[in-house]
Amino acid sequence: MDAVGRRPALALGYFLGVIGALAGAISTVGGSFPGLVAASLVFGMAKASSDQARFVATEVHPATRRGFIIGVIVFAGTVGAIAVPGVVAMSTSMAESTGLITFAGPWLAAAVLIAAAYLITVGFVRPDPRDVVMATSALSASELGTSGIRESPRPLREIFASNNVQLAVFAMVVGQAVMVLVMTIAPAHMHNHGYLPTTISIGLSVHTIGMFGLSAITGRLVDHYGQKPVMAVGTALLIVASVMTPFTDNFAIMLVMMFLLGYGWNLCFVAGSSLLLDGLAPHERGRTQG
Repeated sequence: MDAVGRRPALALGYFLGVIGALAGAISTVGGSFPGLVAASLVFGMAKASSDQARFVATEVHPATRRGFIIGVIVFAGTVGAIAVPGVVAMSTSMAESTGLITFAGPWLAAAVLIAAAYLITVGFVRPDPRDVVMATSALSASELGTSGIRESPRPLREIFASNNVQLAVFAMVVGQAVMVLVMTIAPAHMHNHGYLPTTISIGLSVHTIGMFGLSAITGRLVDHYGQKPVMAVGTALLIVASVMTPFTDNFAIMLVMMFLLGYGWNLCFVAGSSLLLDGLAPHERGRTQG
């Protein structure tokens, strides 16, 4: 991304995702477990492009709007979470009707969807966001009478020595770790207290809403109050959810804690992403964010 631009790098990730999805379908039909593992490795590379897309979409906007833009991109994850069950049902049904193994259907559906992302990226991400940011930075530097962006990027060791970069990464990593730790045990905790799978799924749905549903609001909070106060609130919500969840079997309280756990992650993730972006020069962002 730093060397050749955002569009070619994103497109490469999506292209590899298409190849991996098709290979996954072929391996499923052929009953090849090694092939499935190899296909999953290649297929997973599309996730790198998906993760980088939130930074790419954000860096072409003014710093005062970056929190909101990141929030909108994260909110798009809600659409995927809601749509996935329908896509799986439709693709498996189509696979069965054409005589394929049922589980090949989702792989083929994934190939179609990622191919769409590839075509949109190649066709519509123009001009390249990296060029836009570089040109804007150069123009701003010219107006201010400064030298502009330095030609050589800083070493990663120097970049990660920055307090703001360390704080941004720490907030995202800890938020992710705490959220995963609690969510992997919460369904078992509810099951042990006699809740049915359908009831447990409600808790997981509420958690998902907390993770993604309010992302645009989170972005506006980041733009208005700053990244660090929002990360502090997110950390507090994670602490409350982590402390309260193991010690209650009340369903209403569990739902509240599941929501707070998801929204605490969201606050840390959106604010951390914004803070990381602000601490990097345009030609340093791709590799550091990766």
